[in-house]
Amino acid sequence: MYLTRHREMVGMVEEIKQTPIEKSEYQQALDNDVLNETAAGDRALRPPSTVRYWSDYNRVYYSPRTMQAVRPNTPDRDVTWSRGLELFKGFERETRLIEDSLRHFVEECDLLQGFQATFDNTSFGAFTMGLLEHIKDEYSKSPILTFPLLSSAIPSAKSDYSNTREAISIIGDSLVFRDLITSYASLVVPVQQPMNWDEDILKPFLKFNLSNIYQTSAILSAHFETSTLMLRTSFPEYPLPSSYPSILKQAPSVKNTTSVLSSLVVTSQIYSQISSYAYYVSAFLKRGDAGNSAWEDIGKDGLKDLAEELVRIAESYSSDDQSNEDRDEDEDYELDI
Repeated sequence: MYLTRHREMVGMVEEIKQTPIEKSEYQQALDNDVLNETAAGDRALRPPSTVRYWSDYNRVYYSPRTMQAVRPNTPDRDVTWSRGLELFKGFERETRLIEDSLRHFVEECDLLQGFQATFDNTSFGAFTMGLLEHIKDEYSKSPILTFPLLSSAIPSAKSDYSNTREAISIIGDSLVFRDLITSYASLVVPVQQPMNWDEDILKPFLKFNLSNIYQTSAILSAHFETSTLMLRTSFPEYPLPSSYPSILKQAPSVKNTTSVLSSLVVTSQIYSQISSYAYYVSAFLKRGDAGNSAWEDIGKDGLKDLAEELVRIAESYSSDDQSNEDRDEDEDYELDI
């Protein structure tokens, strides 16, 4: 980076030069095309003890036009729902994101297939809902595939309803579920935080450290990449999400066989998850602290409406009695809204 200042009074130019950031070993190996060579390649791909920047192990080349810096009022871990919506409205007013940047890329498409959104609920849940609302208004016929990364707080019968941060997180997740399923998304793929993963399921197949962000993000990336693989292949056109699972059943040719870690399938198992959020919101109305900022942000009527809508959503996924029988006993809540 170079910065220059002209000193017109004395006819001098002052040059300020920033030292370039040294490339990571992985990026250097990419430049030198040695990833497939034994020594240098293995060393470059070895999980690091520390990662300096998110781009250290990033192979994608981004166009400067695609990057949007959200500042200076970047959402933090304790941002409330209304605050997140206000942040998006302010950002949209300043940048004209929908009218300028997004429309520019849409117009460059020969055939717009749809939109895909991956976001962190805790910091950007409300912000992203504001964005998707505008996209849905502008491009109502385009499907939207979403991967919301849920907060680390999981609703249960033992939840602490006086914990403000936990309440904001769980209610924020509930609002994202409601808005995506009822209004904005064609398909919702909720993603749990690595700390909530069931290691017993993954350990037989993968060797990883849950505290290593490099490793857990690689696992998530593999899920995202393979579950959306069909969207980037030359299969006949099809809508999302109804015909997606059936295409996966087609036998591929041996030549074009690809290992798939995940697929996009809608099942009735989502009933238990949505029901747990409905139960939490309902119980929060009865036991929550009236001074809790999560309560003040949504209001009593808003929380009641949210719980009722979550119940309706959960019931829509419970298409048969078997889905109810599969639930654990501690998840068999009675919802009194």
